[in-house]
Amino acid sequence: VSTLASSLELRIAKLGSAPGGGGEVHFRCPIIKNLSTINFTAPGRIKKIRGIATSTRVSPQMANRLIDAARGVLGRYIPDLYLFADVYRGEDSGKSPGFAITLLATSTTGAIYSAEAVSKTQDPGLPEDLAQDAARMLLTEIAGRGCIDRSHQPMALLLMALSPQDVARCTMAHPTANAIQMMRDLKHALGVSFKIANADASAPDATNDAESEESDSDDNDQDTMLKTLKKPAQFAVSCVGINFAGFRKVG
Repeated sequence: VSTLASSLELRIAKLGSAPGGGGEVHFRCPIIKNLSTINFTAPGRIKKIRGIATSTRVSPQMANRLIDAARGVLGRYIPDLYLFADVYRGEDSGKSPGFAITLLATSTTGAIYSAEAVSKTQDPGLPEDLAQDAARMLLTEIAGRGCIDRSHQPMALLLMALSPQDVARCTMAHPTANAIQMMRDLKHALGVSFKIANADASAPDATNDAESEESDSDDNDQDTMLKTLKKPAQFAVSCVGINFAGFRKVG
């Protein structure tokens, strides 16, 4: 894994904002013959948050305002917080003005949660509002307690289906509509079926919650909501891969 990570390269030469665009990204990745089977079932605890605020053809202070607003929300959650400003000027700043912020949270087991917010074309609004929305979106992803954030669920499911002929497992939050559609597409195209089970089905307090609801349902509505927030539903998703191998160039 470390060898593959060292050979990957993603370099942003130019950054452009909508609608004019004008960005330029260089990506390099080696040819991978086979995938490895994923067995990612422990989300872990958040250990650090990183972020980057970008701006194109606007005042450099926009990026600083994004950072200050996001730090005001996330600083109360974790001390290991570093946000950076990346301001593009001149020919490297695309053709339209705009600003954005991207946030990444990493857990002790390697789970990554992401959130991003970009200014609108017609009504960009205040950078403080944009940064606060992005910070809250990140905290929402973290609260889901999955090993994969919701935006990357379809990609994880695809890689699980293409993995070797062994059982691939991954703990996820509630599947999104895109993830459910990906499961249907993989079933139709590759014949891969996914098994979805409650990851907390064997928890010792599951029966206790059911008994308390039957005995005193009116008084336990608030307690049930608090328990759901503290321990959200987790789903164990598994499948058997088809051992897909990469194509080799001929000639």
